[in-house]
Amino acid sequence: MGGGTGKKSVAPDPASDAGAKLTPDPQKFKVPYDRNLHFTGRSRLLDELHQTLMVEGVTALNQMAAIAGLGGISKTQTAVEYAYRSFFEMRAYEWVFWVTADTELTLVTGLADIGRSLNLREGTLEELATQTKQWLLTHDRWLLIFDNADESEIVKPWLPRNPHGHILLTSRAQQFVRLGIKAPIVVPSLTLEASLWFLFERTGRPVYVCNWVTKTIDLEFTAAEALARALDGLPLALEQAAAYIQQTNRTFAVYWQYYQQQQLTLLERGKPETGDYPKSIATTWLLNFQAVAERSPASGPLLQLSAVLAPDGIPEWLLLQGATALGLTDCTDDWALGEQLGALANFSLIQREPGKHYYQIHRMVQAAVWHQQTPTDRQDWLHRAVAGLNAAFPYVEFDNWAVCGQLVPHVQAVASHLESETLDTTDWALLLNQAGYYLHEQGRYAEAEPLYGRSLQIKEQQLGSDHPDTARCLWNLAALHYNMDRVAEAKPLITRAVAILEHTLGSQHPDTLNARGWWQGIHNTEP
Repeated sequence: MGGGTGKKSVAPDPASDAGAKLTPDPQKFKVPYDRNLHFTGRSRLLDELHQTLMVEGVTALNQMAAIAGLGGISKTQTAVEYAYRSFFEMRAYEWVFWVTADTELTLVTGLADIGRSLNLREGTLEELATQTKQWLLTHDRWLLIFDNADESEIVKPWLPRNPHGHILLTSRAQQFVRLGIKAPIVVPSLTLEASLWFLFERTGRPVYVCNWVTKTIDLEFTAAEALARALDGLPLALEQAAAYIQQTNRTFAVYWQYYQQQQLTLLERGKPETGDYPKSIATTWLLNFQAVAERSPASGPLLQLSAVLAPDGIPEWLLLQGATALGLTDCTDDWALGEQLGALANFSLIQREPGKHYYQIHRMVQAAVWHQQTPTDRQDWLHRAVAGLNAAFPYVEFDNWAVCGQLVPHVQAVASHLESETLDTTDWALLLNQAGYYLHEQGRYAEAEPLYGRSLQIKEQQLGSDHPDTARCLWNLAALHYNMDRVAEAKPLITRAVAILEHTLGSQHPDTLNARGWWQGIHNTEP
């Protein structure tokens, strides 16, 4: 499976018209995977891939960011689909070969197997692989696919120079300059429309409810849409969810209800059945995390922190400015931070854009990192995030709105974790109040209310119900309710706030006068 939906064939290049008249010989098609009948949503990418191969001869199929190059993003499936289309439909090639290139041994073994299929002279694995490389130099109209080619140094010695065929690599990595590849092709997450189409088609449900022209809305469609958004267009995640829904004959509504509570735990109950995915999400990414930790140990804490924050727009300046508070002892300068983010990006666990000073992380990567953390680890990273955000959050005024706007989504992300209910520090209360005040000023009242409410709870717990800071929280909440036309709820809050301020600061204190004056200015009555 693998945006737009639909399954249109890639248009043959005019240069391959002569070959298109040939009848393909199935014995010359050496792809070890069946065609995925549920493959969808990759038409543009397949067109781009075809044009790139026909022009340049050598290309890489991978993702330069965490969204596209993740394990489970369907890189291999896209290569499989391209192989079937280009051989059987477009007839652009006379031979199609497949080599698993995750290690030097599997690569050499794969090339040797090709040599045997071509009836080349017998010998050791390396001798047969070398003969295969020589055969490729003397023949044309072939496509050679190196799958899982994460290490370019493993592949390079076995690439035929000036080949007359085409070479395609699939990889999590993004740097292939040493192989002569200028820029790899991005494999994006599926669009929401393609994700929905797959969920309904894969589970055998009527696809008409996914009609985006009439936008039929019912309980099932709403639940499926929420699930598709949560899985963020990751084909492997969609396959696991759909497989479980089909096996258990459950509705999307029931699955979504439990997914919100269990997330990756529930997702892992559904094992992928189509697409020849070798591992589930949790297993696939655990191996990725381990590989990153081995190559760049300092990158691990960055990944852990990124699982706590919002998935989009994580500012690099936040990591630098708050390095001490965040406990990122190896991120104290821009150079070190760049190296560590680069290590994560090279494994496609985060996405960075050239010239941008922020990065993104796929929601399912966040879920996988969070899933493997212990409760103690989770609390630790939530506290670190609060400390770092507090250190960076500026005074909420117009001149600082841009900075506040970058940080507020991350405050909301921390607050969205169920574990955040145990965060009861005054620093967390302050941060919630600051973020709530910014949202209030922006007119985003519904988003501000839960932050204000949680801040008030913590202040009452930690400082007491008669503390001036508790009164200020009551005042903020009263002002919010008033702006939401909930005057009846606002009055008892401001009445209590004024009473606390009079008792603790005195009736003539500026805060007391301002609180009382605010209500009088609106209603011309005493609160």
